[in-house]
Amino acid sequence: MPYLIAFLFLFILNHTMGQTATEIYHRGVEAYHAGHYDEAMEKFNTAIKADDQQAVFYKMRGDCKMRMENTRGALADFNKSEKMGLNTARLYLSRGAAYMRTDQLDAALTDFNTSLQLDSASADGWFNRGSVHYLQYDVKQAVADYTKALKYHPEFADAYYFRGVAKSELKNAGNEGINDIRKAMQLDTSLYEGYLSIAIIQMETKSYQKALNNLNTAIDKKGPYLAEAYYFRAEARYALKDRDGACNDWEEAGMLGDMDAAQTYRDLCIKGKEKKPTRSGHRKAITF
Repeated sequence: MPYLIAFLFLFILNHTMGQTATEIYHRGVEAYHAGHYDEAMEKFNTAIKADDQQAVFYKMRGDCKMRMENTRGALADFNKSEKMGLNTARLYLSRGAAYMRTDQLDAALTDFNTSLQLDSASADGWFNRGSVHYLQYDVKQAVADYTKALKYHPEFADAYYFRGVAKSELKNAGNEGINDIRKAMQLDTSLYEGYLSIAIIQMETKSYQKALNNLNTAIDKKGPYLAEAYYFRAEARYALKDRDGACNDWEEAGMLGDMDAAQTYRDLCIKGKEKKPTRSGHRKAITF
C-alpha cells in the first residue's frame, strides 16, 4: 500500500507540474502578443524549466528571442523544437526568418519552401520567400511570390511595397513599381520610405523634378533612411543645376553618416574635383 500511495503522489505531482508549465507557457504567449518580451521570456524559461519536453515551448521562446534581437539563440531554440518533433509551417517560417537575418539565404529558402508545403495559403510564407528571391537577385520570382502573398492577403502593405521595388528592376516596369509602392503607402500611411523609393525610380528615368518633390516629402516626414534621402536629393538638385543646394544636402547626408555623401562633398564642393557617378539606390533604400 505505501508503494501505491507513493506512486499516486508522484503521478499527481508530475501531472500538476505539467499543467503548471502549460499555464505558465500560455501566460508567456499572452505577454508575447502584447509586446512584453522580457515578461514573455521569463515565462517561457520557467515553463521549460518545469517541463523541458514540450517542443512548442522552445519554438515560442525562439520567436521571443527573435523579437529581442537574439537571432543565434532563436536558431538554437527552433532547431531544438524541430529535433523534438515539431513540424509546423510556423516553425519553418520563423526559422527561415532567422536564417534570413543571418544572411543564410539558401537555408532560409529551404525553410520557406517547407513552410509553404505545409501551408500553401500563407501570405507570410509567400512574402518571405519572395524576399529571399529578391535578395538572391531572382527578381521575376520575387514578383511572382509577392503576387501570391497578395492573393491570400489583399491588403498586405509590405507585399505591395516590395513587389513595387522588385518590379522597378524589371525592364519597362518602373511605372508599375511606382503604382505598387503608392498602393502600399495608402494601406500603411507610416510607410514614408515609399517617397524615397519612388524618387530613386524616377531618377533612373531622369525625371529629376518629380524625384525632387518626393525627396522633399521624405525629408519633411523625417522618416527612415533620412541620410539616403538627403544624398539622393543632392543628386537630383545637382542634375537640375542647383550646385549650392546639392552641396548643402551632401554635407547634411555626410553628417548623418552617409560616407558617399561626405566624400562627394569634400571632393566636389570643397576641392572642386569632377563628380563621380550616382550610386545605385534601390537595394540600399529597403530593409527586410
